[in-house]
Amino acid sequence: MAELQTPSPVKQTLSVVFVGSFNPRIFHPTWFVREGLAFPEEEAASLSETKSDGPLITPDLSRCDIGPEISIECLTDRLLISAATTLGEERLRSLATAVLAKLPHTPITAVGINRSQVFDTRNEDEWHRVGDLLVPKDKIWSEVMEGRPGLSILRVQEIRPGPPKVRVWATVAPVREPQPPYRISIDTNWHTDIPQNPPDQASQASQAELASDFVATQWDVALDFGRNLSKKLFENLRKPQQ
Repeated sequence: MAELQTPSPVKQTLSVVFVGSFNPRIFHPTWFVREGLAFPEEEAASLSETKSDGPLITPDLSRCDIGPEISIECLTDRLLISAATTLGEERLRSLATAVLAKLPHTPITAVGINRSQVFDTRNEDEWHRVGDLLVPKDKIWSEVMEGRPGLSILRVQEIRPGPPKVRVWATVAPVREPQPPYRISIDTNWHTDIPQNPPDQASQASQAELASDFVATQWDVALDFGRNLSKKLFENLRKPQQ
């Protein structure tokens, strides 16, 4: 029997989140070009008067785009770098580490590598069976609820001792479109806390360097986790009925 292929997501987003202390005003398309992190034509496109959602730069918040795929959002306590599709996957990884290399003294307390995927199900029945597979209703919920109980959101957590220590969150939820198609979302978060004082006192690595190293070394593992979760869910959802 041929191996079941995981359906392609109809929507997906990749992102890296750095938690720490930032100056939002520096995250402007011109800064990215000056530091060699973006191309002049990307700056021109971002600053174009014809662009309806051009850069927003304030002391407390900045938003801008780098090319057609990468979006930047910075608050004083976090920096979010995201790509709208996997076409920007490699650019996202390299940009996330390169930004920290340009700001080596930035305090960073946590890092998250995130993937969000939305999938179509075949029909309403399969849409409901996702919830029945993950949270069976017959033993408890059908006994205390009327009608057809349905999954609202499911979040599962795992702690991987490492090093580095990683907290993994996986979230599955129905996407309640106003009408068919019936969709589900599968979101994963691959998170670590950055120590203020590295346990190896001989190490001179800064928090920014530790955060950059986490992205570089954990990127493939984090994204593979999301792919494997989606694959396993659809394998069980669509395997032949006994």
